Amino acid sequence: MRRALKILPPFYLLLAVSLPAALWSGKRYSSSQILGEVFYLQNYLGNVWGHSWSLAVEEHFYLLLPALLLVLLRRAKRRQTSEPFAPLPVLLGLVALACLGLRSVQAWRHETFDLLTHYVPTHLRIDSLGFGVLISWVYHYRPQLVARLTRPQAALALLLGLALLAPAFAIPLEHPFSYTFGFSLYFLGSGLILVGCLQLEPETPGRAARALAALGRYSYPIYLWHLSVRKLIKVAVARGWLSLSPEASFALYLVASLAAGAVIAKLTETPLLRLRDRLFPSRSEALPPLASEGTPADGEPPQAASRSR
Repeated sequence: MRRALKILPPFYLLLAVSLPAALWSGKRYSSSQILGEVFYLQNYLGNVWGHSWSLAVEEHFYLLLPALLLVLLRRAKRRQTSEPFAPLPVLLGLVALACLGLRSVQAWRHETFDLLTHYVPTHLRIDSLGFGVLISWVYHYRPQLVARLTRPQAALALLLGLALLAPAFAIPLEHPFSYTFGFSLYFLGSGLILVGCLQLEPETPGRAARALAALGRYSYPIYLWHLSVRKLIKVAVARGWLSLSPEASFALYLVASLAAGAVIAKLTETPLLRLRDRLFPSRSEALPPLASEGTPADGEPPQAASRSR
């Protein structure tokens, strides 16, 4: 419920504003596209906004992961084991292999690149979110593995992650490598960057880190509305309301997207999150330190270790 109240209202606000505006301007969408947006099936039925397919993948993930965790909890209760989520690494590894195999089959069966066939379906892309879960599992239940990383090793992980992401900027999306093995490389690279940053993080965040954290608070509305901002600027330039070079148009698009996301967050998201915290207060505890005398032992949940300290 907490995640739903974070994600759903801002998205439906986007639809409530953009769909009537599109109809007023003469744009027409199929019933499949509209239903896809409303029910988070954009990556199978089609969409109104080109970037909303990723929200569908995330929403499916938020439904599937709790179901999997409940199954593991019930399994552990039957077997009377103290670590219910121990099978997660194997299961997530199988998911990653299955997604890679399905992507490869799709590339073999359909040689002509198509977004709905090769790029956006949940069953081809959910492995990247699974890798994030794996990193979280290691962080909480095997913290020694992360704590043993020295700063040079963490820097190496960071550099390796950047190297794994590099092909994304050189190989076209339509190339079969990009939408098969490429997707696997890219989530591995992103995960290595995250692990490296966790170890290299200073005790006192600098100005750059604080600025990025502030930007992160508004990242979701920025993501939702940036295409609307771009379309408005394109219309203004096309109709002669603005006379801008391509470089100036891009700069305006960037600044206006950030500003629009921040304003919309202040007006809508922030009040909703306050209501959410009253109705459904968080039960999560603070993250444990990566390396300290109180670091949980292998297999011991961080909450237990914090209570023992």
